[in-house]
Parts: sequence; C-alpha cells; structure tokens
Amino acid sequence: MTRRRPPRPALPIFALVALLAASLACGALAGTAPTDDSPAGTATAVPTQAAGDTAGPLEATSAGTPGAEATAAPTDAPTEAPTDAATGTPEPAPDAPARFLVIQNSKFGYIDETGALVIPAQFDMAGDFYEGRAVIFQGGLFGYIDSDGSVVVEPQYELGADFHEGVAWVMTGGKAGYIDAGGAMVIEPQFDDAYDFTEGLAAVRVGSLYGYIDHSGAFVIEPRFAFGNAFSEGLAYVTPTYEGGGLGGFIDPSGQLVIPAQFGHAGPFTEGLALATFGNPAGDTKYGYINPAGEFVIEVQFDQANIFSEGLAAVTLRDADGIPRYGYINPAGEFVIEPQFFKAGEFSEGLVAVVIGDLETRIGGVGFVDQTGTVVIAPTFVDAFGSQPPQFRNGLAMVKMDGGYAYINHAGEVVWGPTQ
Repeated sequence: MTRRRPPRPALPIFALVALLAASLACGALAGTAPTDDSPAGTATAVPTQAAGDTAGPLEATSAGTPGAEATAAPTDAPTEAPTDAATGTPEPAPDAPARFLVIQNSKFGYIDETGALVIPAQFDMAGDFYEGRAVIFQGGLFGYIDSDGSVVVEPQYELGADFHEGVAWVMTGGKAGYIDAGGAMVIEPQFDDAYDFTEGLAAVRVGSLYGYIDHSGAFVIEPRFAFGNAFSEGLAYVTPTYEGGGLGGFIDPSGQLVIPAQFGHAGPFTEGLALATFGNPAGDTKYGYINPAGEFVIEVQFDQANIFSEGLAAVTLRDADGIPRYGYINPAGEFVIEPQFFKAGEFSEGLVAVVIGDLETRIGGVGFVDQTGTVVIAPTFVDAFGSQPPQFRNGLAMVKMDGGYAYINHAGEVVWGPTQ
C-alpha cells in the first residue's frame, strides 16, 4: 500500500484551477507547519511534455510515447464499495495500478510507473488517484474516472474532492454531500462545507460551526467548534472558539476535549506525536512535540517543524548567521541528520527531497537523501516540493528541472519529461 499523507482537511482538487499556475511556477515548499484553519497541503503541480517531445538526456528508454492509446488496466474498484457489517464504514477499495498526473498540450492525462502514457491527455483538469478514482474537470464541472481512464461519474458537480474511505464529498447547488465510487449520492447535500472521512468520521460545517458525521450522515459530534480538523490516531485538533486568541486542543471520537485548548497550532498526530506551539504575540513562535496525553515530550525549541514520517521529522534551528537550517530528529528529539539544509520535505519510500546549499552563496539545488543523511540523488533539480507529500509515491517523484517538470525513479533517472 502507498503511504498517504496523514489525515487533514481535504484540499479539493478544484483548487488546482486557481493554484496550478503558481504551483508550476515555483512549487510549494514543504516543512513549514500549516495554520490550523488552512489545508495542510498545496495543489499538485504536474509535469508537462509536449506531443512529439523527445526524451531528455537522462530519460529511461521505457518512457511513454506521447499520444499513445491507453493500455488495458486491471479491474478497478467496484461500483459500490463494500461495507464493514459491524460499523457500516466502507472497506478500502482494492489496490489500483499506479497512475501519475501529467500535462500534454494543455490537457491532463496519466502515465504509469514506467513512464508510459496509459490515459491520454484529454481532460481540462484532473487530480491524483485515490482509492481507484481521480477527480476530473471537464466543461466547467467535476466528475470522476477510474484507473483505465473510463468516466465512472459524469462531470456534473460544482466542486469535487478525493475519495477516502469509499466516499468523496461533492458540491451541488451550493451544498456539500458525499458520493460513493459508483457515483451514488450516499449522504445528501446539506452542508456548507465538508472534508474527507478519516477513521470513520468527517468534519462538516453547518453555518459557522463544525461538527463530525459518520458514514450514515448522522452527527456523532454536533456542530459546536469554530474549526475542526481531521481525526488522526484517534484525536482531532479543534478550535472551540476564535475568542481569546483562538487556541486549540484535541477531541476524541466522542467529542470530549481530552487535551485542553491551549495551543496556537498543533497536530496532526502521526507515529504517536504531534507538533505543537503555544504561539507568541511577538511572532517568535517555537515548536515542540506532544504525546496523546498532551505532554511535551520534545521541548519547544524549533523555528519550524513538520510531522513525523518513517520515524523522522524535519525541524529547523538557526545557524551562526541566523539562517534556519533543516535537520531530522527521531521520536526522542535527537538529531539523526544535523541541521544543514535550506528546505526539507517528509520521508517517503526511504528518501526525502532537500535543498543542499553553498554556505557562502546560499544557493543550492534539490536532491534526495536517505535516513542517514547520505545524498543518494545528486542536487541537480530546481524543485521537488511542488506536490503534496509524499514526494516519492509508487516509485516515482515529481521534480522540476531546467527544462520543466519531470518524474524520476529512485535511481534519479527521468522516466517522463522534462518539457523540451
């Protein structure tokens, strides 16, 4: 199974429409802790390759042929997601073949892990695959395709999000509801805002207040919070009120505030820890990490902090010149990789993108290091932070080169792109 980013408020793929140009221009730099009232992620930038482009100097011989017909794909998720008889929660969809989003002649399509174009570029906009479905934007409306490129939900919605736990939220008539993998509306549109299901619950907004529903659409936690984040490892970060500084704490699935509202920002919990800060009116915010009891087990000391992923978390300390440098700590708070990078992402598939810079010029390139800090892919790229974590997914990572965006494998070989 591919590691997914820890649960977060959904970033609807419709955000690509507004943010694609900015993402393609500079990417989104990872590592800075997000605010509690904004999605913990950025729109996905995608590589481009014009029809007829030739392979770049490092491109593997298996790279796809632009304009090729879609190849046959294994059977995708069932049209109706099976459910757990005890809880009613949809079971995860069967694994679908890996698909990676690309742009060709201003249209969106998909390659496989070898770089072969398996879904021809034909959509106005499109998103990544989740649970065997990808949201598409065609003719001003949102629908969904399966992993062989067949339209399974005709474009008909004003907004559309990714599938999680067998359902995706969509918006029609200004209200949000949830559809299943076959397109059936299983929770009627009735919410002013909606988010992904995680751990059997989804945050929704009614008026100005957030609560949590189950897969039947019933409120398990009535709307009463100024903001509500997704559940992760049994806890969800909420802001009870924006009065008094808008401090937040954590609730359990019953809605009980089990970690008092005291943080300027915190969460989500991953691998047993959550980044947290008390905040500071002077702007000198420092981060540490708490356990599920709300106790700081790694003291507040870092200028920036990221979630734990594969046993390590990126944090910053300032060097002698006052410049923040990223390094990686373990759950004991010990540096496994000393602070030395200008930017750093989250580990996935044993690797992470970092900006390795010159100490004097402070100009650096993007490369990839392993969990010892050893450079395994040389810092020859312009960017690798333009997509939501994880950076490596199903064996490929998106990078920006001098010629444009591309996908590379673990050896650093280009399997698609860059734009010529």
